[in-house]
Amino acid sequence: MHIALFAILLPVLLGLALALDDMSVSVSISREKVKLKLANGQVLVGNRKKVQLKNAVSQNSTTQVIYEFLGVPFAQPPLADKRFQFPYRLGSVLPDNVYDATYQRPACMQEIDTAFTGLRDADMWNTPGSNVDENCLYFNLWVPVSPDQDAYLYTQQTLGNLANSSNIVYNGSVFKSTPLKASMLWIYGSSFSGGTANLAVYDGTVLAALESVIVVGTNYRVGPLGCMYLNSAGAPGNAGL
Repeated sequence: MHIALFAILLPVLLGLALALDDMSVSVSISREKVKLKLANGQVLVGNRKKVQLKNAVSQNSTTQVIYEFLGVPFAQPPLADKRFQFPYRLGSVLPDNVYDATYQRPACMQEIDTAFTGLRDADMWNTPGSNVDENCLYFNLWVPVSPDQDAYLYTQQTLGNLANSSNIVYNGSVFKSTPLKASMLWIYGSSFSGGTANLAVYDGTVLAALESVIVVGTNYRVGPLGCMYLNSAGAPGNAGL
């Protein structure tokens, strides 16, 4: 799995590295949050980031706005009788009418590698030991938006209170004014024994801004909770992926 993913991502990573070689990048987070009203009336709250890309040679700079949504659930919590089962579909798009996607949720249960604790090159791949839980089926999302989209979705619709969403209007055509964007889904490796989409090295902000693509990073169950097979309906195997 590692080799296949590396082969797929190598051209993208090399292109990104070459593009960044002549660029300086700065990222800032807006104080107010972005709030999107979905077709079913639920509200998704996320971070608004401004990515400034400056060419070191020409000194030209551009700014791209990225909407970041962290810890968005894609399945029911895999607990109790669902522990070794395939993911169960959510009853609604979001579990709450106003869902705060401004922070990461826990990584899936796993054994933390402590063999090289204290070494930066090792720690950067380690899941924070205090932030793991069986309730871990979440993804992180980075979406580049145009100035017109940002003006409608953020500038005109900014609210100070997350609970007050009465003046957010759903408009299904707001994202149809520009061409569709490609999506990139990141599935971390680590031999199905560990890993998380929450690592800093997997932050999709700059990639989304530089390549104008939608970036998704998802958690999935690892170890026995994701791979156990008992030849029964209770543990059918490969529940993680």
